Amino acid sequence: MALTLALLLPAAGPAHALTPAQAAERAQLMHDGEAALRQGRADDAVPRFERAVALDHRADAEIALVRALMQAGESAQAMTYAAHAAGAHREVPEGALLYARLLVLGARPEAARRLLDEAAQRFPGDAGIAAMRAQPADSLAQPEAVAVRLRPFGSGAALPRDVRWIGNGTLLGAAADRVLVPLAALGASSGPAQRLWVRDGRGRSVAARLLRRLPGLGLALLALDAPLPVRARARALGDTPAAQALPEPVERDPFPGRPVYAVLFAPEPEHGAEHGGTEPAWPRLQPGFLGTAATPEDLPALGVGIDAAAPGGPLLDARGRWVGVSVPGPAGQAPRRVPMSRLRAALGPALLPLAPAPAAPDPATAPATLAVEALHELGLRQAVQVLAGGRGTATPCRNRTSPAGPDCRQ
Repeated sequence: MALTLALLLPAAGPAHALTPAQAAERAQLMHDGEAALRQGRADDAVPRFERAVALDHRADAEIALVRALMQAGESAQAMTYAAHAAGAHREVPEGALLYARLLVLGARPEAARRLLDEAAQRFPGDAGIAAMRAQPADSLAQPEAVAVRLRPFGSGAALPRDVRWIGNGTLLGAAADRVLVPLAALGASSGPAQRLWVRDGRGRSVAARLLRRLPGLGLALLALDAPLPVRARARALGDTPAAQALPEPVERDPFPGRPVYAVLFAPEPEHGAEHGGTEPAWPRLQPGFLGTAATPEDLPALGVGIDAAAPGGPLLDARGRWVGVSVPGPAGQAPRRVPMSRLRAALGPALLPLAPAPAAPDPATAPATLAVEALHELGLRQAVQVLAGGRGTATPCRNRTSPAGPDCRQ
């Protein structure tokens, strides 16, 4: 539906003239909003871009607002604004490029391809559109020719120069301060001295340490130096931002064949190979179906239709509930999944308590499934990148503490 609206909306007409004071205010809002994003303060950037849009509905502010909403963790609302920016501002290619990227992240690469094909007819010589169309339909890499930023800025803990991406992880715990990661990603020599970091879909990095190995599940449990909670942005004067919960663990494992959504990051070695593809990124939602059940001695198959080249992220059902974690399979075999029953048995009720029995839902108001935009937003809260580095000294990030320092994989 959003793609249809984007293609059918007319191009935006000429912007109304601003007074000199309004033009100056808008320019300052755009500058301050971008500065806030670079410093990891997306919640401060969003209202500035909203005000800039209210002053003048030009494409630059609406595209910046989409990026800010994504970095704030509000991908469902960002998708709606992206559809508007692509449809109402057909005079610029950047809206289509950003919306196409979000469609890929939201498990709709075919719709992204149609959008790019349509944009190519309006901008036959645009290098950015040509570069994105030349990629595979589900690629997450950002071609250099694309001017609009298609990933969040990095913030939080300083990272060393030799940091490398080692896999995906799954955030859990009431305080959002524990992470499950495939044991294979840490390597055989991993131990408490190994330097690890975790980065979420908002670009926030925090140091981590190995807390516990779970060899029977092919997983390790990490403890974070600081939690990675998500707080809803205040919508109006007087609102108090409230912590948003991670996806709720299911009480019973779903049957094989049920729909499932994997949430994952993927390294982009062709862009930033000097850092091992460790740039901040938004996670990707990938649909499929749960694989066959397992014997008591084995883990079940991951599923059908899921590209698990980078396992370790959470698996969500169509109602947005957390059903398990993907892990690498035995040598030469397909990836597996660790179902919630096995996770709960290994981690105990302190980390994975049984939820109280819910009240009977009203079938007239309670949806059986969530929209893909809502599923992506849940996955964005829970999926994380896991990074490792050597024993060198970490250098403060330029965007946080030192204007002369490196960009720390922004």
